[in-house]
Amino acid sequence: MEANKRLKQGIFIAFVLLLFLPLLQKSTHLFDLKPLNGAFVSEKPDTLTINSWFSGNYQIQTDKYLNEHFGFRSSLVRLHNQINFSLFDKNNVSGTVIGKNNFLFQRPYIDSYYGNDFVGEDKILEMAHKTKKVQDTLKALGVPFIPVIAPGKAWFYSEYIPDYLRQNKGTTNYDRYKANFEDLGVDFLDLQQWLFQVKDTASFAIFPQYGIHWSNHVGVLVQDTLLKTIDAKTLFSTPKLVMDDYFVSYEFDEKEYDIMTVMNLMHNPKSDVASYTSSYHNEIPVGGRKINLLTIGDSFYNQFSPEFETNFCEQSAYWYYNKTIVTKTPNYPTRIEFVDLQKEIKKLDALVLLLTEANLKDYAFGFIDKLYSIYFEQQSFALSKAEVVNMYEDEFRASAQKMEYMRAKAEKEGVDVDTMIKIDAVWLYENHYLPSLGK
Repeated sequence: MEANKRLKQGIFIAFVLLLFLPLLQKSTHLFDLKPLNGAFVSEKPDTLTINSWFSGNYQIQTDKYLNEHFGFRSSLVRLHNQINFSLFDKNNVSGTVIGKNNFLFQRPYIDSYYGNDFVGEDKILEMAHKTKKVQDTLKALGVPFIPVIAPGKAWFYSEYIPDYLRQNKGTTNYDRYKANFEDLGVDFLDLQQWLFQVKDTASFAIFPQYGIHWSNHVGVLVQDTLLKTIDAKTLFSTPKLVMDDYFVSYEFDEKEYDIMTVMNLMHNPKSDVASYTSSYHNEIPVGGRKINLLTIGDSFYNQFSPEFETNFCEQSAYWYYNKTIVTKTPNYPTRIEFVDLQKEIKKLDALVLLLTEANLKDYAFGFIDKLYSIYFEQQSFALSKAEVVNMYEDEFRASAQKMEYMRAKAEKEGVDVDTMIKIDAVWLYENHYLPSLGK
């Protein structure tokens, strides 16, 4: 009896300690836990005021905050996701599809493969004509313009699309852009066709099993092809990619597990598909130089290795979805709207438009339309001082971190927040925007 009593007491004490363990972890971070991957906005506690209390907003926001910040949350989320994936073939990532043999897809690529996102022949023909006229105009200015269609995973591994999503193929954006480009004489690089031709004979995976972008080795081959294409169209020798070695690997690589990583499992499964890991270096020929390149592209450009960008001079830039500017150039405009596009084009050695076939529904992300308007409709996109200042003010107000900085700065300067925002916006206009235009 005494032994049973002690056993029950021990179980009770262990249970109570278990209940308090999450609180202990939250307060002390006793265990070093792996954070969750992915993009999400973390909830913050609300400020307790009379209004927030009686309106119920404080209680609601506090509940949301505590639900996201209790001890061991990341581990419990991973355990929950692992059970769903391993036992029920379910995942928690919006738009992600688990195919046959656990091949992972994203739904837009499947829709693109079947033609569910077809934008219509008239729209595609219009954009193809604009692309041809813009390409010819830039060629006359000495700037080769290279549209590049990157492949989609569903096209290459349609045999792994789950049965419940299978359907008869309709007309696709890729097929019609390809046909119209060829009919009009648009000079473009079709990576989809090039890689599809080698799919059955290649000893390497075109796409990794658990990723949405091309494999690392294919990325290196694409870099080499793109450099050779630019070199053939410029009047000077450009950098070359020299392959040193490659080897087969089944090991985890973050880029090749990009979908699996954001599924936040306890452990990522080993891939059934072999991948090549490549090593290479860049060489600049005698008399050659680095390229001043502007790339308008989607996330496939991000899959290139950091060494790839060493082929380009500091003035080069990458416009992510024609929205976000990535560059090492001092005083380069921070927003696409601030760029004098006509002036920027004249500085370039080459211009590349890189987008996967799933993004052909949003072809060029408005970039071709803007260039066409400049060269053939004589539209001006110059911004007034008031417009630029308003954009900077909007940037401040859209960022909680920047607003916190503005409030502290306003208090220090003895002015209200709106005045401080205006002062800093004008300063940015005069010291960043105007210098970026050479004024």
